[in-house]
Amino acid sequence: MWKCGFLNLALWLFALAPAFAAVQEREIAPRATDNQIDKWNDNHIVCFDPAATPRNRLFVFLPGSHLNASDYQLLTQVAAEAGLHAISLNYPNSWTVNFDLCDNVNDASCYESCRLEIIDGIDRTTRVEVNRANSIENRLLKLLLYLDKNFPQEGWGQYVKGGESLVWEKMIVGGHSQGGGHSGVIAHHHRLERVLFFAGGEDGSMTTGLAPWINLNNATPPAGYYGFTHADDNLFGRQTVWNIWGMFAFGSLVTVDNTPAPFQGSHTLVSRRKVSDAHQSVAVDSKTPKVNNQPAYAEVWRYMMVGGTVSTGVVQEASAPPASFWLEQNHPNPFNPATTIRFAVPSDQFATLKVYDNLGKLVATLVHGMVKAGQHSVVFDSTGLASGLYWYRLETAEGLLQKSMQLVK
Repeated sequence: MWKCGFLNLALWLFALAPAFAAVQEREIAPRATDNQIDKWNDNHIVCFDPAATPRNRLFVFLPGSHLNASDYQLLTQVAAEAGLHAISLNYPNSWTVNFDLCDNVNDASCYESCRLEIIDGIDRTTRVEVNRANSIENRLLKLLLYLDKNFPQEGWGQYVKGGESLVWEKMIVGGHSQGGGHSGVIAHHHRLERVLFFAGGEDGSMTTGLAPWINLNNATPPAGYYGFTHADDNLFGRQTVWNIWGMFAFGSLVTVDNTPAPFQGSHTLVSRRKVSDAHQSVAVDSKTPKVNNQPAYAEVWRYMMVGGTVSTGVVQEASAPPASFWLEQNHPNPFNPATTIRFAVPSDQFATLKVYDNLGKLVATLVHGMVKAGQHSVVFDSTGLASGLYWYRLETAEGLLQKSMQLVK
């Protein structure tokens, strides 16, 4: 009888278990990947979600000054849940570039020189000493080779070419504070999928002005730049740099606390939530606000990493045949309050579907992110809008399509 009871209990518990494993998180010492790494040996954090649909993109996160990879586990887990290979990388950051290294230095090139030496380990300045083994590039390369060797089924090897160089174009590089500045310099020199700034990215001082690298053309196009900061943490300075990088071409500054994803398609995001530490609240585990024991900014992080694909409400029609590029008339039309818009793309690609009023003002962003090849549908809810003529516009690499629709209340 007891055996039967225990067996039934075991079967019941098994039935309650998730069908897939949760996010797999690993802590890996840098020296375990390369014995030439002899400093800054706190563990890297590596996350992989076997249940997520793989995007074949790598998210690399660079911590802020004096912080470790383990201080950003929540953000790294969100990246893995979104289908990204995710790494929070430990690297030489036991100083601040803007204050410890380049403060009171009458040389605006100091910022880029210091950051590049930390990134690639090539000697450029006496202000910082980082050799090749301890550099960001070597640490990331050796970690990827280690992961590919020990977990070949997970696909980490796709981000390394010939065993000796990084495939930057398949990477989303982000960073907090000092790490954001390093991310910006990497995006300046290498074409990335995206570059993400969490309370960071700006370089300069009252003496030197903005660092010269900020004003130069970047290898990563403006469409790949996303920034998130708190209103109480140098918002004006960050907006100045974001404007130089062309980030406001994708919409004005959006407050995430009262705007749902996809945040009107904006690339410039701000929180005005009351927090104990504005600078660290946007990314650091212990400082980011929680709602029901979950990070309040999880949707912001996910949007920055992979666009609005998680929260746009786009439905891919499972049995759809191979499609060309088209945009259908919405149905019903006229409508009140909701209507469905169908469209198709011939290949996996980035797409936006936006709604404008008859004066050309943007009123809704329905799609902003990668969509799969095939036919899709999305519902537009006009609640809060006045009766009148509206336009919806689909833009992809294939071109631009636009149609009108009539809201009658």
